[in-house]
Amino acid sequence: MEGSVNTKVIRTIYSCLLASLLLFLFAQPIHASEPIWTMEQGLTIKALSISEDGELVAVGTQNASAILLQRDGTQRFEFIANNVVTGVALLNDGRMLVSSDDRHLYMLSADGKELWKRDFKKMIKNLSATPDGKLAIVTLHNESFVHVLDEQGQTLREIPIGIAVKSAAVSPNGQWLAAGAANQYAYLFNPAGELQFQTPLEGDILHASVADNGTMVVGTSSNKAVLYSAEGSRLGELLTKDKVTSVHATHDGEFIAVADYSGNYYVANQDGELLWSTKEVGAGQQIRFSKDGTRLFAGSDKGAVFQYEVGAVLEQGKQAAMVKTVVQVAAVIVLIMLIVLLFFWLWRKKPYILHRLWKSKLAYAMLLPSFTLL
Repeated sequence: MEGSVNTKVIRTIYSCLLASLLLFLFAQPIHASEPIWTMEQGLTIKALSISEDGELVAVGTQNASAILLQRDGTQRFEFIANNVVTGVALLNDGRMLVSSDDRHLYMLSADGKELWKRDFKKMIKNLSATPDGKLAIVTLHNESFVHVLDEQGQTLREIPIGIAVKSAAVSPNGQWLAAGAANQYAYLFNPAGELQFQTPLEGDILHASVADNGTMVVGTSSNKAVLYSAEGSRLGELLTKDKVTSVHATHDGEFIAVADYSGNYYVANQDGELLWSTKEVGAGQQIRFSKDGTRLFAGSDKGAVFQYEVGAVLEQGKQAAMVKTVVQVAAVIVLIMLIVLLFFWLWRKKPYILHRLWKSKLAYAMLLPSFTLL
């Protein structure tokens, strides 16, 4: 009887270990893929925006142009500002916001005609907007405020940071606002402008992005993209080969895309684990996911825009997360079963040892790691 029980326990342990091994073997990594298409625009890509349906791509360039492209790379229109285009934001109704170093914020119609503009008296260095256009934010050259705007470009409030703002972003649902400042601190605010948390980082903050669930990713000059939860907990970090120039989180915050100055582009999960990467000629400048995460768009300082199919990468990332959870649970089960088997063997063969352990309370100490893992 005893041998039969022991045999069953051992077989169960072997089955758990074999299942874990098979899960790891079938979770093969996805390697870098070729871009679906590239577009040469001649000068540095300074801004990038993707429509909610993924059918339109807007780019802003060093030579003061804002260009709207179809998904296949066909150009719809080109708008010329009076200086470098620093931001573009495509809205659900086809309109497009454009910010420029010429100090103006423009609203364009779906066919590229100017609907209105606002003079901010200073160079606009950063633009971010919700897809419905009801909320937008801009930051100005050497200013310590984030300007929160309504759909007409009028100021709703100014959020004081206390030092020059380097990057700022609003979540697609408008519930969160992320900012990075010259003091190497990152900040997360709610829509009312109330500070959720602030945290120091290593190196200058070059770009920030925030998801609908408040997950914030910050790219720095120290070759890192760091992720935080809405509560301020550090979720993980991705190490890059050069300083980070652009970051973007999927709407649900489960994945991030990162560009670095050496032209490397990365996709990682929220733990910072690398899922995919590729390298192109020129310094990486901008990177964005489509809403559903199936496509990735990137822009370089050579004026090139790249589009990649990464839906399989994100799907495998979800599967890998599930595998990791299963393996962790299996490891806990195996550990508990080994401890139970040890106790069973002591009870049958050397009960006096078990009695001494129980009296000394060491049995509780032996079981503690299992309950801690659980």
